[in-house]
Parts: sequence; C-alpha cells; structure tokens
Amino acid sequence: MLVVEHDMEIVRELADEVVVLAGGGVLARGPLDAVAADPAVRAAYLGAVR
Repeated sequence: MLVVEHDMEIVRELADEVVVLAGGGVLARGPLDAVAADPAVRAAYLGAVR
C-alpha cells in the first residue's frame, strides 16, 4: 500500500517503514524515527540543521 501523507502522527499509525522523497529521488528510507532524525531529511524539510 502506498500512502502519501505529511501528518507524522498518521504516518506513525500506518507505516512500519517510510520513504522520504526530495529532488525527484529517494532521500531516506526506514523506520519513521530514524528517518525523521536523518540530517539530510531535516535539512531538506526544515532548512539548515544546527
């Protein structure tokens, strides 16, 4: 099943694995907590990470 969603609470309830896309490709893949902590994902979606 493919679900496109940006609400992380919904994603947490539905998915064991998430895939983050950016720039036309896969930026990260794995469990939500690991992907959300990935510096590349944070930079792409939140701007510069300090």
